Amino acid sequence: MKEAHMIECPWCEVKLESGMKHCPECENEIVEFESEDSIDSIPIRGWLLFYNATCIISIFFICYSYYLIIRVGIANVERTKQLIFLSSYNIVHLICLIASLLLIMSKKKYVPKVIVGLEFINLIPFGVNFFMSYESAVQSSLMTGVSIKVIWIGLWICYFLMSKRVEKTFVL
Repeated sequence: MKEAHMIECPWCEVKLESGMKHCPECENEIVEFESEDSIDSIPIRGWLLFYNATCIISIFFICYSYYLIIRVGIANVERTKQLIFLSSYNIVHLICLIASLLLIMSKKKYVPKVIVGLEFINLIPFGVNFFMSYESAVQSSLMTGVSIKVIWIGLWICYFLMSKRVEKTFVL
């Protein structure tokens, strides 16, 4: 192989022959750069793209829930204490979602650890909500929803801590 026809995998830095579609070492798609760009030029793909999509969908659902609260009117709600708690949780959750999206787009090395921290912050209100729901008679569907959300957050925490794709994507 001639050195002039060699490229470097942006994730694992293995020398490859020009024209290869995937790196045999890390199995990521190879993107040839015209200049000395970094990994910033590589698009977010796979589960990271799915995570971004779920964050965007969650943002829309939170905004829609605020719209419904305003439309019905706070005066018509019997349990104002729970409404205030849920609203404050949704604000924290909304801030964490927006921060996660912005961080992923920055592709800095510290991003996975910060996202894990943000997901842990999201677990706190769910835990409080879980225990508050035992005080009043709640439907089992609400408890199922809270349980699913806790498992969902746990899966994303594991993904951001253990995924090789995350490790390779957020290295500059």
